[in-house]
Amino acid sequence: MPPAKERIHLNTQHFILFGTYTELEPSASEPGLVKGIHAYRTDDHYRLLEPCQQVQASRNPSYLTVHPNGRFVYAVNEYGHEASGSDSVRSGTVSAFSFNVQTGLLEPLNSQLSHGLDPCHLCVDRTGRFVILANYSGGSVCVLPILEDGRLGDVCDVVEHHGSINVSHPHPHAVMFDPTNRLLLVPDLGLDKLMVYEFDAGTGT
Repeated sequence: MPPAKERIHLNTQHFILFGTYTELEPSASEPGLVKGIHAYRTDDHYRLLEPCQQVQASRNPSYLTVHPNGRFVYAVNEYGHEASGSDSVRSGTVSAFSFNVQTGLLEPLNSQLSHGLDPCHLCVDRTGRFVILANYSGGSVCVLPILEDGRLGDVCDVVEHHGSINVSHPHPHAVMFDPTNRLLLVPDLGLDKLMVYEFDAGTGT
């Protein structure tokens, strides 16, 4: 999945945020273009780009989403196997940032495990209380609570996908809510299905 850009439009301020990869796959032969998260300010017609900041506080922030209040930004950190001391941690992470709607500057808040390999897509539910993400290589969907200060809390729920049709493993690659916030839609490349989940916005499950 290509890195994503997310646009914020609040009052007269216009910002575009670009997520990029900070490292290359072992088989890649071309150098990366840019690294980290980049914030740009634009004019009313989105014709001019003025750089505000480059943030390298997280690894492979390939996809971004913005909180409904515009003050927080969340990024998947898309990577796979990691070693942590003597224990093997098979998980990517998700990073939280505060966003200054006047200056376009981002400040790191915290990060949490995605509870699966290669998280590739995420969204915030319509209540603004939960981040939901798809772990592409991990074959799972994860829910993390959003605390009052924008930081991410400990995991609420993880749903594992099982089986495959056209590849060797499940590969959920997007998450999206319907307008009611009661249904979560998750396309899965490995299952060749669109999974539909009932979402409880009270418990984050």
